[in-house]
Amino acid sequence: MISLRRPTRALVIACLLFLLTNTVLHAGLAEQIVSGVKTVIQKLTGGEAAKLTSDKLRVAVYNIAYGRGNDRGGLNEVGGKPQNLLRAAWLLKNQKFDIAGCTEISTADLRGGLSDQPALIGMHSGLKYRVYGENHRFGLIVIGMGNAIFSRFPIVWSKNHKLYRAKEENEQRGCLEALIDLGDKGKVRVFVTHLSLSSAESNLQLQQIIKIIASRSEPSILMGDFNSHQGSDNINLVNQSMTDASEDSGGTYWPKSFQDKGQGSEKIDFIYVNKGLAKEGKSWVSGFKEGISDHGCVGVVLKLP
Repeated sequence: MISLRRPTRALVIACLLFLLTNTVLHAGLAEQIVSGVKTVIQKLTGGEAAKLTSDKLRVAVYNIAYGRGNDRGGLNEVGGKPQNLLRAAWLLKNQKFDIAGCTEISTADLRGGLSDQPALIGMHSGLKYRVYGENHRFGLIVIGMGNAIFSRFPIVWSKNHKLYRAKEENEQRGCLEALIDLGDKGKVRVFVTHLSLSSAESNLQLQQIIKIIASRSEPSILMGDFNSHQGSDNINLVNQSMTDASEDSGGTYWPKSFQDKGQGSEKIDFIYVNKGLAKEGKSWVSGFKEGISDHGCVGVVLKLP
């Protein structure tokens, strides 16, 4: 007996809808069929798409460090720790984020334990829509590197932009872009990036990203691990065209090596907005005490224009 998967069943039903409504049927009967089939498709595909019912968005950016925890090097770099991925997902769920961007996330590599990390986080965070952009892979299954966007609302379009690198042997970085449909409240653009450790290289990467954002008509959110500090040339560059919604978050990078030496955390993860998007209240950082990553999860509440 053939078992149809959900997408296949939905496609079959959609085809039946097309055939039935293109035959000579009584107008009232046709409308009933259309309504009934739509209801079935919604049930098969998980119900109606979520719509934003207020003028506020809860947004997060999180460098999850592939689930390795807050320590690095040696065996910490191999196999991943599923419990840390679950904790990251639960953190996003418990804090009721609507949109989250993750850096240092991968699919099917040894560092991540060969798991599909975006799928796992999407499943357990309650953020059912996701898109992943891989930027670099070393070997078939050794190391994969990418960014991901998770959303409670439909992602209607996405593109992974490859960013500038000074040399071919330098790590390829990227900026993942997604257009998210909030329903009656309109659409927002979300950009998630993880910039180069070289300030000269990352400055040119930021110039590239800012140019892309300037060409978009919707309000935009730019977030990620910038590998740059407040007051640096890179951050000053972004400040010229966007507003830092995470300026008061405090430190976002606090690895075990810092903690062992009594060294404080550093802020290198940011959330920027433009075109009327504004922060409400203070931004915050969470996740350090759980040891999920060497970065904290940066959260902010944004008010729509």
